[in-house]
Amino acid sequence: MKEKFLNAKHWQLFISIYGIPFLFQIVVIGYIVLAGINHIEPSHKALFPIIYFVPFLVLLPLGVLFAWYWSVGKGLQSKIPVEYRLSTNVFKFTLIFPVIYLLIFLTALVTAISNDYLHNESSFPIILGIIIPVHLFMAFCGIYNIYFASKTFKTAELQRPVSFSEYVGEFLMIWFYFLGIWFLQPKINLMMGENYSPKQIDKFSTDYKW
Repeated sequence: MKEKFLNAKHWQLFISIYGIPFLFQIVVIGYIVLAGINHIEPSHKALFPIIYFVPFLVLLPLGVLFAWYWSVGKGLQSKIPVEYRLSTNVFKFTLIFPVIYLLIFLTALVTAISNDYLHNESSFPIILGIIIPVHLFMAFCGIYNIYFASKTFKTAELQRPVSFSEYVGEFLMIWFYFLGIWFLQPKINLMMGENYSPKQIDKFSTDYKW
């Protein structure tokens, strides 16, 4: 699986992560606009069948993104000289934890909406007491995943240990993935070649003035 993501084209990843959720938003907004034109107040019950698709539409792009993180952080290790390879133990945990939590959270959210649990205001403090710290930890996991993927990418590119100042650009490009993927993925495609060397990236970057 890692090879498929590492060999994928930038536009394929972009559509998978951003294209499908965008189309879903158009459908929901279209329903609300049409309801307004017909002077009908949008009903949450009418929207409920669509809500069933929310977990899928959230998990699909996130699944692709996390699979890409995994492919870069784990898959590119094979492109790094053995003595410079990075430990992936923490990376594995920070990648798996958000996936498990999101599955639980989205399941609980759909259940709460379907049973009108959200109208029970007395449960809000308890819910917030659980959600806020877990979400803060998830934010840490996300930052760490970006850090590890960008460091692995740069180490594989240069074939030597790197400092943060050398891969801060890659860190920001992965953070702003919707832009960065257009620059990073073509380089990853080059790295997946049989006889890759850093000179190929230098030539590639020069040709495209990166």
